[in-house]
Amino acid sequence: MSGWTKAKRIAAAKKAARTRKANRKKGVTTAVAKKAKAAGTTAEKGFVRKLLEMNNLVLNGNGIPDIIAHDMDGWKLYEVKPHMKRAGYEPTGRWYVAGEKARLLNRNQRREFKKLVYMGVDVNMVYYYRKRYGSKTSPKYKFKYQLVKLGKNDFKSRKGPDPEKLQLIDKKLKHWMKTQIV
Repeated sequence: MSGWTKAKRIAAAKKAARTRKANRKKGVTTAVAKKAKAAGTTAEKGFVRKLLEMNNLVLNGNGIPDIIAHDMDGWKLYEVKPHMKRAGYEPTGRWYVAGEKARLLNRNQRREFKKLVYMGVDVNMVYYYRKRYGSKTSPKYKFKYQLVKLGKNDFKSRKGPDPEKLQLIDKKLKHWMKTQIV
């Protein structure tokens, strides 16, 4: 004999049903989002093909920069990446170098940026330094930026341009990193 009465089995089944209902995914699921993105991407690719036939510079899909700006000198492309971040919320937190995945260009970006640099387009990396302060529940951030114009030599390494090798930290930045925020 099982030891479970009919009332206990019914109660357990109801609890299991409530748990399943509570844990059910709500809203747009990943599968639905992927299908919607694929539908839009197909239309984009068709239009990109038409633009390329008209000899336009087209940046679409993987590897496009974060910021595309136009000034009197023409188009400028900017990719924003972290170089160093301050750990913790205390004013005395230590600085650490951002991980390679965040700090370096990904494979698609390296390929596209290299093409753009060889075409003579102005491509820049903006490395930022982040201080975090405030509290864990409501953190605040201060940033400093270093602008680096990319050239053909930056793509000789397999990893692409690395701020660790560029030695970007000057006296002003070092002083800012040491100062405390209250």
